[in-house]
Amino acid sequence: MKKTENINWLQYNEQTKKNPPRPLLLKALELVGQHKGNAVDIGCGAGNESIFLCDNGWNVFSLDKNAEGLNNLQEKYPQIQILHSSFENLEELPQSDLVIAFFSIPFCAPQYFDKFIDVILNSVKITGRLAANFFGLNDEFAKSNTDMTFCNAETVKSFFADFEIEYFNEAEFNGKKANGEDKYWHIMDIIAKKI
Repeated sequence: MKKTENINWLQYNEQTKKNPPRPLLLKALELVGQHKGNAVDIGCGAGNESIFLCDNGWNVFSLDKNAEGLNNLQEKYPQIQILHSSFENLEELPQSDLVIAFFSIPFCAPQYFDKFIDVILNSVKITGRLAANFFGLNDEFAKSNTDMTFCNAETVKSFFADFEIEYFNEAEFNGKKANGEDKYWHIMDIIAKKI
């Protein structure tokens, strides 16, 4: 097994910057209702969801390891707070009403994963929500990447002892990466409310 191939995150951001907000975000916002508050976007990439939330009245804090992408985001949206950090070095996040992590959590190295999950879960306020994706054990990346973390459904659900799981979907399918290359996906989507 090898470490994750050297992903060109700037290229990824360029390829995804015009994408609409992810359906999981829209589903989470339906559950939130009219409430607006503080939101954290973990691994924000091109900032699509951060921008959408900001445009819809949320106070947004965006985190990514790509400094150039964050700087581009803040130039366009100076009201968005940014943090340039790897997941492995993250110690805390602001208390938030909504935390989103789309296609980002699996990129945390396994030896830091439990701490990273604790930081994320601790940042969600009581009655706040987390909407996130996890990669399953059958994901194509799991065959060749030792610096990513993959989980089964039971493990993912076990993280949410202090939450009510409002939505969970596990899917396996042949699809595409952002660059158009074929990839076998094993994804678990979750929305959970802290109780």
